[in-house]
Amino acid sequence: MKKITFLIIVLFYTFCLSAQVYNIGHTSITFADPARNNQSVSTQIYYPAVSTGNNVAAANGIFPYIVFAHGFMMGENAYFDLSDTLVSKGYIVIFVTTNGGISPNHEDFGADLSFMCNQFFSLNTNSNSSSLFLGKINNKKAIVGHSMGGGSAILGAQNNTNINTIICLSPVGATTPSAISAAHLVTIPALIVSSSGDSVSPAHANHKPIYDSLASPCKVFMSIKGGGHCLYGNPNWACDFGESSSGSTITITRAQQQDVTRDFITPWLNYYLKNDVSASNLFFDSLQISPRITYLNGCSITTSIQEKIKNEINISYFLENDNLTLKINNALDNNISVQLFNLLGEIQSYSEESSFISNTGTITKTINLSGISHGMYLVRVYDKNKMNGFKFIK
Repeated sequence: MKKITFLIIVLFYTFCLSAQVYNIGHTSITFADPARNNQSVSTQIYYPAVSTGNNVAAANGIFPYIVFAHGFMMGENAYFDLSDTLVSKGYIVIFVTTNGGISPNHEDFGADLSFMCNQFFSLNTNSNSSSLFLGKINNKKAIVGHSMGGGSAILGAQNNTNINTIICLSPVGATTPSAISAAHLVTIPALIVSSSGDSVSPAHANHKPIYDSLASPCKVFMSIKGGGHCLYGNPNWACDFGESSSGSTITITRAQQQDVTRDFITPWLNYYLKNDVSASNLFFDSLQISPRITYLNGCSITTSIQEKIKNEINISYFLENDNLTLKINNALDNNISVQLFNLLGEIQSYSEESSFISNTGTITKTINLSGISHGMYLVRVYDKNKMNGFKFIK
């Protein structure tokens, strides 16, 4: 068993994301953009469904949507790890499959992305009574793009305030026209995810200039330590060949980079597309304490850890032989409750011994974690109207 590798006390507010996991449905739709002489925009759409399969009924609920922009010579199959996670959490993911050849038109790709952000919601209305998505779409949407798609996402988001947020994964700045030059016209919240080992689109020439130019009221730049350009997605021969010949300095695995990416973009999307304020607290607290990233923060909706932990219940803890022992001081009484979450906000089941009070007035609780896999977890401890929390690694 791994010992605890770091110990940082952190408070975070109520974090109650739905634990429901949805099946993944799939359909293909080609749209026509009347503003561009009915230019064809092909898509592959993955959505929360009653069962897994093609053209199956959508699950009960109303879901926000994500328009996803692929990298150069890459298709939606390169991103199934990420898209499957998002769909299972209650998002519709729309892959725009245009401009996938060896000579993509970045300006057209950006226009396709912008068009889909506006057009997809029309499938929610009564005029589309045959749509799988009738009454299923929440008019909250994001553009997420990787590499060339990240740069094209900037082109698609410029002057478009109808989009709620944009996420760019190692975006290429040297698109035609330049994503760096267009970034000052992007005024929606933006998350730029970089990787320190990326030499395909180096951060200093691509990701950081895009971030600096953004006019977003809230923008964050985070760099995954030891990450690469292609590791956000599944293995892809075109991207992986380019990376292997570019001199990238990667020190983490594909699975580790995908794990970091999911851990941060999920709460970001939950805040902007699902109005989950607690997800914002989780994102910014994790941003400050995660050993896996470095970051720049251009947002005002951050949390102040030191301010929050004043006058709260005091907790110390240690982990040994799958037993997490909490020692709680300043409690109002013995009626202490504890909740355990993974970094996606899913409540974890565990066994707990009854708490007891020592002769010094400290309440002790022991939690058995033998049924929980290795990883980072979040703990909340409640005492009537007081709360505190911390992270630990099993």
